[in-house]
Amino acid sequence: MKDNDITVVDLEKMIREGNTRVLDVRTLEERMSGYINGSVNIDFYDENFRPEIEKLDRSETYVVYCASGGRSSKTVRMMEEIGFTDCHNLSGGFGEWTRAGMKVVK
Repeated sequence: MKDNDITVVDLEKMIREGNTRVLDVRTLEERMSGYINGSVNIDFYDENFRPEIEKLDRSETYVVYCASGGRSSKTVRMMEEIGFTDCHNLSGGFGEWTRAGMKVVK
Protein backbone atom coordinates (compact mmCIF):
# COMPACT_ATOMS: atom_id res chain seq x y z
CA MET A 1 0.00 0.00 0.00
CA LYS A 2 1.13 3.53 -0.77
CA ASP A 3 1.21 6.29 1.86
CA ASN A 4 -2.11 7.81 0.85
CA ASP A 5 -3.89 4.45 0.47
CA ILE A 6 -6.52 3.56 3.03
CA THR A 7 -8.35 0.32 3.71
CA VAL A 8 -12.06 -0.46 3.49
CA VAL A 9 -12.16 -0.46 7.31
CA ASP A 10 -10.55 3.01 7.42
CA LEU A 11 -13.07 4.39 4.93
CA GLU A 12 -16.04 2.87 6.73
CA LYS A 13 -14.87 4.57 9.95
CA MET A 14 -14.29 7.92 8.17
CA ILE A 15 -17.80 7.80 6.65
CA ARG A 16 -19.28 6.99 10.07
CA GLU A 17 -17.46 9.99 11.58
CA GLY A 18 -18.86 12.15 8.80
CA ASN A 19 -15.74 14.12 7.95
CA THR A 20 -14.99 12.76 4.49
CA ARG A 21 -16.12 13.36 0.91
CA VAL A 22 -16.13 10.15 -1.14
CA LEU A 23 -15.45 10.38 -4.88
CA ASP A 24 -16.39 7.57 -7.27
CA VAL A 25 -14.34 7.99 -10.47
CA ARG A 26 -15.88 5.02 -12.28
CA THR A 27 -18.07 5.29 -15.37
CA LEU A 28 -21.82 5.74 -15.03
CA GLU A 29 -22.29 2.15 -16.27
CA GLU A 30 -20.03 0.86 -13.48
CA ARG A 31 -21.80 3.01 -10.91
CA MET A 32 -25.19 1.59 -11.91
CA SER A 33 -24.06 -1.81 -10.57
CA GLY A 34 -23.71 -0.26 -7.10
CA TYR A 35 -21.83 2.45 -5.24
CA ILE A 36 -20.78 3.59 -1.77
CA ASN A 37 -23.57 5.57 -0.10
CA GLY A 38 -22.99 9.32 -0.23
CA SER A 39 -20.31 9.15 -2.91
CA VAL A 40 -20.17 11.68 -5.74
CA ASN A 41 -19.53 10.34 -9.24
CA ILE A 42 -17.06 12.12 -11.52
CA ASP A 43 -16.16 9.86 -14.48
CA PHE A 44 -12.38 9.54 -14.88
CA TYR A 45 -12.79 9.17 -18.65
CA ASP A 46 -15.02 12.25 -19.08
CA GLU A 47 -13.41 15.15 -20.97
CA ASN A 48 -14.44 17.50 -18.12
CA PHE A 49 -12.87 15.30 -15.43
CA ARG A 50 -10.02 17.61 -14.41
CA PRO A 51 -12.16 20.81 -14.49
CA GLU A 52 -14.75 19.05 -12.29
CA ILE A 53 -12.05 17.97 -9.81
CA GLU A 54 -10.63 21.51 -9.79
CA LYS A 55 -14.04 22.86 -8.66
CA LEU A 56 -13.92 20.82 -5.43
CA ASP A 57 -13.12 22.41 -2.05
CA ARG A 58 -9.40 21.85 -1.40
CA SER A 59 -9.88 22.12 2.38
CA GLU A 60 -12.00 18.95 2.56
CA THR A 61 -10.83 15.37 3.15
CA TYR A 62 -11.39 13.10 0.13
CA VAL A 63 -11.32 9.38 -0.43
CA VAL A 64 -11.32 8.37 -4.09
CA TYR A 65 -12.31 4.96 -5.43
CA CYS A 66 -12.71 3.20 -8.76
CA ALA A 67 -13.17 -0.48 -9.58
CA SER A 68 -9.79 -1.72 -8.33
CA GLY A 69 -7.58 1.25 -7.45
CA GLY A 70 -5.85 2.29 -10.71
CA ARG A 71 -7.89 5.30 -11.78
CA SER A 72 -8.39 6.43 -8.20
CA SER A 73 -4.67 6.41 -7.40
CA LYS A 74 -4.03 8.50 -10.56
CA THR A 75 -6.80 10.86 -9.44
CA VAL A 76 -5.26 11.27 -5.98
CA ARG A 77 -1.88 12.12 -7.57
CA MET A 78 -3.57 14.69 -9.81
CA MET A 79 -5.46 16.20 -6.85
CA GLU A 80 -2.21 16.55 -4.91
CA GLU A 81 -0.59 18.27 -7.91
CA ILE A 82 -3.37 20.88 -8.03
CA GLY A 83 -3.26 21.67 -4.33
CA PHE A 84 -5.42 19.19 -2.41
CA THR A 85 -3.71 18.32 0.87
CA ASP A 86 -5.90 15.56 2.33
CA CYS A 87 -6.86 12.97 -0.28
CA HIS A 88 -6.66 9.21 -0.16
CA ASN A 89 -7.06 6.23 -2.44
CA LEU A 90 -9.29 3.32 -1.40
CA SER A 91 -6.94 0.36 -1.69
CA GLY A 92 -8.52 -2.33 -3.86
CA GLY A 93 -11.33 0.00 -4.90
CA PHE A 94 -15.01 -0.88 -5.08
CA GLY A 95 -14.13 -4.54 -5.60
CA GLU A 96 -12.44 -4.66 -2.21
CA TRP A 97 -15.37 -2.77 -0.65
CA THR A 98 -17.87 -5.37 -1.88
CA ARG A 99 -15.60 -8.34 -1.03
CA ALA A 100 -15.44 -7.02 2.54
CA GLY A 101 -19.25 -7.14 2.68
CA MET A 102 -19.68 -3.39 3.09
CA LYS A 103 -23.00 -1.69 2.36
CA VAL A 104 -23.67 -0.79 -1.28
CA VAL A 105 -26.41 1.37 -2.82
CA LYS A 106 -27.97 -0.10 -5.98
